[in-house]
Amino acid sequence: MRLTQLHTGETGTIVYHTAPRTFRKRLLEMGFVPGAEVQVIRNAPLLDPVEYSILGYRLTLRRSEAETIEVSPVEPKAEPEAVSPDHLVGTPPPLVEKSLPKTNGPVASEVTVAFVGNPNCGKTSLFNAASGSHEQVSNYAGVTVAAAVADYRQGDTLFHLVDLPGTYSLSSYGPEEKFVTHQLFESETPPDVIVNVVDGSNLERNLYMTIQLMEAGVPTVVALNMYDELRESGTRLDVKALSRRLGMPVIPTIGRTGEGLRELFATVARLHRERLDAAHRPTGPSVKYEGSLRQSIEEVTRLIESETSLGDESAWLRPDFLAIKLLEQDQTLRGYVARRDPAGSRVLEQVDRIVESYTGSGEGEGVLEQQLIDTRYRHIRTVLDGIYIRRSEGRSTRIDKRIDDIVTHRAWGFPIFLLLMFLTFELTFTLGQYPMDWIESGMGWLGSLLERTMSEGPLRSLLVDGVIGGVGGVLVFLPNILILYLCISLMEDTGYLARAAFIMDRLMAMIGLHGKSFVPMLMGFGCSVPAIMGARTIESPKSRLITILVTPFMSCSARLPVYLLLVGTFFPRHAGVALFAIYLLGILVGVLSSLLFSKILPMDDETPYVMEMPPYRVPAAKTIVIHTWERARQYLQKMATTILAATVIIWALGYFPLVDSLETPEGKELVASYKDRVGTEEAASFETLTPERQLRVISQEQSYIGRLGRAVSPVFAPQHFDWRLSVSTLTGVAAKEVVVSTLGVLYVGDEEDTSSLSERLRLSTYPDGSPVLTIPTVVAFLVFVLLYFPCIATFVAVGRETGSYKWAVFDAVYATGVAWLLSWIAYLLTGLLI
Repeated sequence: MRLTQLHTGETGTIVYHTAPRTFRKRLLEMGFVPGAEVQVIRNAPLLDPVEYSILGYRLTLRRSEAETIEVSPVEPKAEPEAVSPDHLVGTPPPLVEKSLPKTNGPVASEVTVAFVGNPNCGKTSLFNAASGSHEQVSNYAGVTVAAAVADYRQGDTLFHLVDLPGTYSLSSYGPEEKFVTHQLFESETPPDVIVNVVDGSNLERNLYMTIQLMEAGVPTVVALNMYDELRESGTRLDVKALSRRLGMPVIPTIGRTGEGLRELFATVARLHRERLDAAHRPTGPSVKYEGSLRQSIEEVTRLIESETSLGDESAWLRPDFLAIKLLEQDQTLRGYVARRDPAGSRVLEQVDRIVESYTGSGEGEGVLEQQLIDTRYRHIRTVLDGIYIRRSEGRSTRIDKRIDDIVTHRAWGFPIFLLLMFLTFELTFTLGQYPMDWIESGMGWLGSLLERTMSEGPLRSLLVDGVIGGVGGVLVFLPNILILYLCISLMEDTGYLARAAFIMDRLMAMIGLHGKSFVPMLMGFGCSVPAIMGARTIESPKSRLITILVTPFMSCSARLPVYLLLVGTFFPRHAGVALFAIYLLGILVGVLSSLLFSKILPMDDETPYVMEMPPYRVPAAKTIVIHTWERARQYLQKMATTILAATVIIWALGYFPLVDSLETPEGKELVASYKDRVGTEEAASFETLTPERQLRVISQEQSYIGRLGRAVSPVFAPQHFDWRLSVSTLTGVAAKEVVVSTLGVLYVGDEEDTSSLSERLRLSTYPDGSPVLTIPTVVAFLVFVLLYFPCIATFVAVGRETGSYKWAVFDAVYATGVAWLLSWIAYLLTGLLI
């Protein structure tokens, strides 16, 4: 029977696969090997995908993928007793930190250490604990998409740390695996020691990569991470026996607290010294392959040793491991062999003949890979036999199921998701309003102080109208942005985001996207740049490209100051609802664009969907504080650089050329020219203004930025944007926060006017007395800012991640065109409704 025929709660034993070769290999490496038992946990609210449990962890498959797996039903088994054999100590003891003295003396040795491991094993947490770095750590797969580097010193040894993306194996399946394989095996400067981080509560699946590292013969230390969860779950493990059977040191660690780190790095330093002192590369234990498979490995190994230099004792990789990877048709290591030795191409031709012989013998395509993977998992079971007893369902697992029964419920799943998103935006506005008011009052007080103490001139205008009016106008929204990031971090760290992707997958598939696309798109609410980089984890080139192109429609936090300014000014009673509606519009445009792109892009079909469901975890307060502070630091740094520079430029363009007086012949000529341009009614209104106000109006009109505004204003005439709104859309190309600073500089009042920017916007009028910002104009402007050209950093990210800047140009032109059209429609509809 097929896996899809099992009902919720039923268990089956895997018999064989009929999936395409590449996807079958991924399933096998994740534990879907013949003989393994898989249990159906639940269906998504729209019945697809389905959550399964295998090897003690949970993942999701779409029904179309599950249909390719043949199973035989089994009767449920009783949970094993939490009693260990006599030779086991029982519950693993707590960590005893071996404190090593620090020194400020000279560095005696330097060691390059690469952190590798499965997604969600706590690898980056360990890296951060050692280095003090603040790399993104979240409770779902695919956060680390590139190598992060840092240094750590212990004693007289300096460790150069490299945090590599999480992968399930050392195969060239997806972008992250190709990247890791290249960094470990093909790089000109491979790491001295590898720290293989494994999740202690899910050993059988995590040790698959460990076995591959063991076969490679590279110096490796296993960090048995999340050791506290291992102890508390009732699982029994003999750590010393595990180390002996693997042939490599195993050090218990707790990434979130840093426990075990000193012993871990002391072991890394010792292993590095032993490797330098050894006369030849250590071989370590080997997986025992049998029959024709062993003969094929031996044949290719002899070819490597006899015809190439890749089998020398000085080589980084063991020749038998190279032979195995070549038989697996690993593209990264095939390229390594072809480039590193002139005879490599001859070896590859012989390998291809051996692989073809398996297919020609009637065993089928990919049977060789399946035999290799099956043998490795059998070896893992042999390693763990008698020293590892895992409870099938602990207290935390039961709690996870109860929570999932609610948040992924068929009727309540979607409402809960929408409620959480609404609460996020409501809290962003309501809670952030108090500190926002305090900062705004402080900026007003500072501006008044400078007005009273400084003499009139360019410097006072720069500080009051430029720096305080521009940068200060952006600074007031810092609390709101931090609240938004705090809410998103909480959803990430608890593990809820993976559940959100689970319930949204069917909808994502309907619009031509992969289920994994949901996570980077949701990350886009924070910042589009890391969200676009996060799309690297999507294996399908078509889904990855579409995700990159539509992610900028997910409203990033840089746009939030614009929304808060205008929504708080013109919709104060319904600010939360208005903010929620803006974000929903961005999602809707992204969905419709995905449908369009999925139809017109001539690329490959969809890649199968597989995603791990991490356990729920209580977010560490330290991690949340670090994340929030990092966002605050980045925001303040951006204000001190990009926004400040843009503000000064905008102020200068608005201040010069100077118009000293309207009583001079040149001034009278400017007034006459202005009256001819604006028409009779506005000209009459101009005459009613005070001389100071008349001078300010003419000065702005004649400034460089005023001329630029008049040049682009016809483009936005249908939306009724005045020249200042039009200019702010141009300056917002650098960074969306600059829109607010531009408005703060341009919408200035009289010299004695120290009111807030929101008040000046609300009271701003044309010379004829009509309001500049009507409700339809405000709505149209909000829609345009939401959708138009992304910032320069996002533009560059799209070009880099797609491999061609033609896609970045296309995305910018498409987004701006859609923004102009929808903002015009929004103006018309709002005008009809109001």
